[in-house]
Amino acid sequence: AGDEMGALAGSDGKAVDEADRQTIASLLGLGGSVNLKLEPIQLSVSINPKLYTLVKDYNTEAGYINQQVREAVRTVAEIPYNAKELASLGGDLNARHHARHNIETIDLKLDRLSKRCVAVAQNDAPDDEITARLSKNVTHFTEQWQALRQSWDNASEVAAAVGQILLVCDFIRVCVEEGEKHYPVNISQALFGHRANIMGALTPAELNSTEDVYATTIQLLKRVVRQMERTASKWNGFPLRAQLERLLFDFTKRAKRAEAQDRLWKERLAGTSTVDAYRPALATSSTTGSDSSVGSVPAAAASMPAAAASAPTASASAPTASASAPTASPALPSAPAAASSSSASTMERLCALLEELDAEDVTDYVPIKMGDAPVQFRDLPDQSASEAAWTNVCKQYVGEIVFSRSSIDRVVSSDAAFTREFDATDEVHGRAFWPHALSRYPLAVSKKTGEPVYGPERICSVMPSHRVEFVQRVYVDGKLHARDRQPCDGLTSFWFSGVPDTKKRLGSETDFYAFTQTCRLNVSLDQVDMSDGWSRSANAMRRLFQQLEEGAHEVRIDLCARLLCTHDNLQKRPGHGIFPLYDTEISHPLATGSFTVRVSAQKPCCTLGRILPDRCTSLSRGAAATLETAAFRFLQESRGWGKRADKTEVPVAVVLRGDWQLCSYEWFEISVSGTGEVRLRKEATQQVCPFVAFFYRSKATGWERESVAVFHLGAFGPCSRNPPVGPPLTGVSVGGMNEFDVDLLPDEMLKDIQRQI
Repeated sequence: AGDEMGALAGSDGKAVDEADRQTIASLLGLGGSVNLKLEPIQLSVSINPKLYTLVKDYNTEAGYINQQVREAVRTVAEIPYNAKELASLGGDLNARHHARHNIETIDLKLDRLSKRCVAVAQNDAPDDEITARLSKNVTHFTEQWQALRQSWDNASEVAAAVGQILLVCDFIRVCVEEGEKHYPVNISQALFGHRANIMGALTPAELNSTEDVYATTIQLLKRVVRQMERTASKWNGFPLRAQLERLLFDFTKRAKRAEAQDRLWKERLAGTSTVDAYRPALATSSTTGSDSSVGSVPAAAASMPAAAASAPTASASAPTASASAPTASPALPSAPAAASSSSASTMERLCALLEELDAEDVTDYVPIKMGDAPVQFRDLPDQSASEAAWTNVCKQYVGEIVFSRSSIDRVVSSDAAFTREFDATDEVHGRAFWPHALSRYPLAVSKKTGEPVYGPERICSVMPSHRVEFVQRVYVDGKLHARDRQPCDGLTSFWFSGVPDTKKRLGSETDFYAFTQTCRLNVSLDQVDMSDGWSRSANAMRRLFQQLEEGAHEVRIDLCARLLCTHDNLQKRPGHGIFPLYDTEISHPLATGSFTVRVSAQKPCCTLGRILPDRCTSLSRGAAATLETAAFRFLQESRGWGKRADKTEVPVAVVLRGDWQLCSYEWFEISVSGTGEVRLRKEATQQVCPFVAFFYRSKATGWERESVAVFHLGAFGPCSRNPPVGPPLTGVSVGGMNEFDVDLLPDEMLKDIQRQI
C-alpha cells in the first residue's frame, strides 16, 4: 500500500509510473493528441489584388499560430502528473512549464487577425469569396481554441482537487508509518517535510504539534472521504476513487491497530475501547451540506468534467479538435446531482470498519503479574550466580526482609544483628532479598505458543525505554497504611532508571533490574536525607508510630515492584519490538518481613528524624547565623518568594551550605604606574554563598496541595568593585528543588508553621 500510495502521490517529486500517468492524464482530459489547425489560404493570380497582401499576412500569422499551438499542446502533455505538481496548479494548468507564453501569443495573434485581416477584407471586398473564407477560418479556429482552453482550465481545476487529496493521502501514509515506528508519536514527527505540501480546504485548522497521530489520521481519513463524496456527488464521479478507497481503508486498519498498541501504555491495559473517542469526528452527515470542519469545497470540485470521472480506472477519450469538428469539454451540470449509493456508503463502511477493528484483539500476549506462579525465570546471570555477591546469609533469607538496629550491609556475612523486636524510639534498618533479578521475571504469556514473554534484558539510563519502580507496602496490625501521592497504596517508593552503559560487565555496578537482588529499607531513623524519598519514609513510619496506642504492634512490610514505560524516547526499530508498551501491574511481593514495635506510654514516645541538613561553612557560628537570618528575611520580603501574589513561598528554615565565592567579573581600565598607559583588567564584582531553604505551600497560598518545597539557592552579596561579603543580600540564584509531605517534618519545625489544610 505504501508503494502504491507513493506512486499515486509522487511524494518524492518524481512522476508516477507510466500506467498511472496515462490513467490520470486520460481521466483529466490531458492525454492523447490534439488536431487543432488554422487552415491557410493558397495564393493564386485569381485572388483579388486588394486582398492578396492580406492573404499573405494571414498565411504567415496562421503558420506561427499553428506552431504555438503545437508547442502549447506538447508542453501540457509533458507535465508530470504527481500530487505535488497537480496540487500546486491552483486552477492554472497552463501557467506551468511556460505554456502560458504560448497561450498568450495565440490569443494576441488571433486578435490581430480579426482586426487587421478579417476586418480590412470585409471593408475592402465584403462580397469576395476570399473574405468569406478568411472570416470562416478565423471564427472556426477561435471556437476550437476556446474549447481547448476551456478543457485545459477544467482539467487544471480537477487536477488541483485530485492532487490535493493525493497529498493528504500521502500525509496520512506518513502518519501511519511514523505511528508504527514510534511509541508514542505526536503529529510533529509526521509533519516534518509534509505539512507545507498540504494546502487548501482539506488542511485541518486545528492541526498542531501536540495532536495525537492516530486521532489525526482518523480525522484526515474522514475529511478525505467527505471531500471525495462531495466531489462525486456534485459531478457524478471522482477519478481514481477505487484505488484511493482501497488505500484509505488499508491506512485505517493500520492506524487503528497501531493505536491499540499505543493505548497499552496510555491506558495501562490492553483492549481499551477507543472508537468512542473518534465517533464525533466520524459522524455521517450529508455529502452536500456545509461542514465547517472541512471548509469550503475547493474550486476543483466545482469544475470537474463529468466525463473525467465516469470510471475510476477506464481511460477516457482524449480531447481532440479539427477544422471540421471541434471538441469541447462536456457541459457542466447546472445543479449538483444527488449522491449516489456507492459514494454515500463510503463513510458508513469506514465507520463499520472502525467498529470492527475496535473489537479486534490486536495483542498477541496476555499480561501477567510479576511473580505469578508457576514462574519460568529467564536464563540470565544475576547476583545469585556470584558467590562473592550472594552470601550464605543472602541465600538463607531469599524472599524475606530482615531488620536490625544498625545498617545491614549489601553483602552481609552474619545474621547475628538481625532482630524482630523494637521500641518505637529505636532506629529500624531493613534489607530485602528476592529470588532473582527482575529482568528474569516473565511479564506476559504468548497467545500463540503459551511461552513466557520477558521485558528488556537491560535498561540504559541514557534515553531509557523503561524504569523500575519499587514500592513498600506497610501493614500495622493487619491494616494497610498508605501515603497520599504514593503509587500502588505504598508508604514510599523509588525509581531505578538503568545503568549508564549496558556494555559494562554485569554486576560491576548496582543494577536493580538486571543484576541486584537486594536493597536497603530505611524503616525508622533518627536523621533522614531530605533529598531521598526512600529515606524520608523513615519519618512517615515514625509519624505512624506516634499515632499508635500503648503496647505491642505487629508491622509487616511487603516490597513490590513494577516496570514502567518512560513514555519518552520509546522508539521501535525494525526487528526490535518494544515490550512492554505499558506500565505493568504491581508485582506479588518480592520480599516480605515483619517485626514487633513496642509503644511506650511516656511522651514523646518517639521523635521524627532530623530532616534539616547540617550547616556546612567555614564562617564563624555567629557570622553563619547572621547570614542565615538575612537570607530568611530576604525570602520573606521578596516579591518572587514570600510576597509573591500567587503561589506564595512561605519560608520555614534556611541552612548555610558553603562559603562565599566569586561569581561575577567585569573589565576595568587601569593606568600603569609611571607610563600612563591604560590597560584592561578583569576584576571580581560580586560574590555568592550557597544555602538550602525550606518553604511551606498550601492551597491558601495558591498551590494545589499542602507540601514542603526544598530549594538549593545561592545568596548574592552587593555588586561592586572589590565586592564585600555578607549582608545586605541583593538576590538569589535557584538550583535544584524537591518536594515532600508536611507531615514528614519534625515536630519542632511544625510548631512554627501555621498550617492551612
